[in-house]
Amino acid sequence: MKNTASFLAILLSSLFYSQEIATTESNKKVKLNPNNTWEYITDINTDETKLTSSDVKDIAGYMSTDLLNPPLKLYKDGEDNLVKVKTKFNAPIEKYNESDFDRINLMYTISLSWTKNKLKNPYSFSPKEIDLSYDSDYDIWWCRVKYVAKNSYGGEVAGSSFFTYPMEKVYKPYSEDELLNLTKKKKKTKK
Repeated sequence: MKNTASFLAILLSSLFYSQEIATTESNKKVKLNPNNTWEYITDINTDETKLTSSDVKDIAGYMSTDLLNPPLKLYKDGEDNLVKVKTKFNAPIEKYNESDFDRINLMYTISLSWTKNKLKNPYSFSPKEIDLSYDSDYDIWWCRVKYVAKNSYGGEVAGSSFFTYPMEKVYKPYSEDELLNLTKKKKKTKK
């Protein structure tokens, strides 16, 4: 009862003084909304928002996430809320060593952003799974995003998108023409 009373006192004093964030007696942060509602604020650990070296392990010469139980990372949906997304990764050890987690996480972020922005209703975008792998045949990274979004009639539909990235440190996906030219060059060199 004492906790509830102190919480209400903090809440009311915060409302009168136009503060947006309050702290309860038990040191929990509370966000005060303009419509007189409140919600707890949780501090987000960066391990929850980015793939890290602790998420991957050596599996037969490849650095991979657990395929049966991939890590859940927090990414933004269409309304900028953080949602848990199955995050997969797979690359040969030598290519893994040539890359870094800043770039790997940037490819995840770019792929999610491009997927959301291609939708008719980007606000309904809800990512479910993202998978980044290295393809040694073409010396590229490929990324697949699985998501749910609303169609023109308001019904939820599942979808997926696919992106490819060069091994060099270029921070945008290949266009369809660039990818087609790359595959033609690789086929010629294999003959």
